[in-house]
Amino acid sequence: MKFGKRLLATVLAVVLMLSLAGCGGEKKEEAGETKLLWYVLGNKQRDMETVMTEFNKRVKEKLGFTVDIQVIDTGVYAEKMNMIISSGEEFDLCFTSSWSNDFLKNAKNGAFYALDDLLAEEQDFYNSIPEYTWNSARINGKVMAVPNYQSYTYYEAAAIPKRLAEKYNVDVEAVEELQDLEPYFEQIKKNEPNLYPLNPIGFNLQTWIYFGTGAPAVGVIDADADGKVYSIYETDEYEQKLALVRDYYKKGYIRPDVVSAAGEEQTNTIKYGCWRVQAGAGTAANLKDQYGEEIIEIPLLKEPVLSNNGARATMTAVSRTSKHPKEALQLVKLLNEDKDLYNLIYFGIEGKHYEKIDDETVRIIPDGGYATTNGFAFGSQFNSYYIEGQEKGLWQQADELNRRAKVMFLDGFELNTDNIKTEIANLSAVEKEFDYLVYGAEDYEKLHKEFVEKLKSAGLEKVMAEVQKQIDEFIANKNK
Repeated sequence: MKFGKRLLATVLAVVLMLSLAGCGGEKKEEAGETKLLWYVLGNKQRDMETVMTEFNKRVKEKLGFTVDIQVIDTGVYAEKMNMIISSGEEFDLCFTSSWSNDFLKNAKNGAFYALDDLLAEEQDFYNSIPEYTWNSARINGKVMAVPNYQSYTYYEAAAIPKRLAEKYNVDVEAVEELQDLEPYFEQIKKNEPNLYPLNPIGFNLQTWIYFGTGAPAVGVIDADADGKVYSIYETDEYEQKLALVRDYYKKGYIRPDVVSAAGEEQTNTIKYGCWRVQAGAGTAANLKDQYGEEIIEIPLLKEPVLSNNGARATMTAVSRTSKHPKEALQLVKLLNEDKDLYNLIYFGIEGKHYEKIDDETVRIIPDGGYATTNGFAFGSQFNSYYIEGQEKGLWQQADELNRRAKVMFLDGFELNTDNIKTEIANLSAVEKEFDYLVYGAEDYEKLHKEFVEKLKSAGLEKVMAEVQKQIDEFIANKNK
């Protein structure tokens, strides 16, 4: 029996080594020269070696060392990195995020190197992006990764075709809330038989901002700096929303079969006079491409808002096993500051993998052997060339929105659900059961009460208490 256990252990160890070998990474120092190992997600490119030769030539000239960038297929990246980190393998850098190679979990478990002392020597680099991005990278007060600076902000907007806005004299500048568009809805109803006036799905319709806590049915109001937790569906504002959409349904602004059609996407054909979009830099151009005509986006949330922990969507961490953390940060800094180097690793070699349309825009050469989609994993998106068809000035728009956006006072808060997993699952199920209430097709008074009672039976009060406890702790630590 003991022999069988030893044999099983040996087999498992071999399997692990083979799996890691499959990643292709090799950490080694040759003749005293430093060579970093960097894991990123993406799709391997046929001409990667050619690009890396040129890339390392430039890095060696500027920093005095080279790097082995290992690309792991996006679909298995998280699994592979979990194995690599768990094995204690020596490597220097890796892509980490809220959605792959979990930043929060790895940082809390000590997988990453705290960068504060190194960043103190790189103040120009630190100050080049907003402070809130670094706050998203902090765990227990320490910066555990470098945010890859991207577009983080959004605002809720009502989208309407420009031709219809002009036809029915919509004063876009005067619209502050959805109700201001009611005369327009009436015109669509009377004069546009092929359109429904309004698609209600997705609109928040609140005049203030709820901050999601990570738990269904529970939120805080951003204006309340004390972090008081609310049962969202018991607020007066939610009931007012139900009353409004019910009124619109009765008036014929909402399609009769809205409940059964709720999952139907408005793809490339316009079916509504107005619908909700989460807008940001470049949205207008994207909508025009999608529908083949100009779409006006009318902000209903006048102040752009930072998505919750948006900076955690793409980050670069230095491994705690790295023997060269200073050099690793130098490389990340260089890629964020050197546009030519960033575009080399993103687009490859000019004339072979892409051609320039102008100084800012490139066209990818078909079957050129290098056409990555993972530029976001290497540094600031705003260093990138525009790809043919992209709107020029997009990066400047996004950066401006980022810098003037409202930073939620709970930005950086992350709910630990270990003690309330069952209740969260139950609350999510109840939410899904009653999601049709906001479509306006049913008399909501009785159903709303039933909805709230089911939420309470599902464990709402326990979840609220746990969330409140963690928010209080977060605020207390933040104010130290």
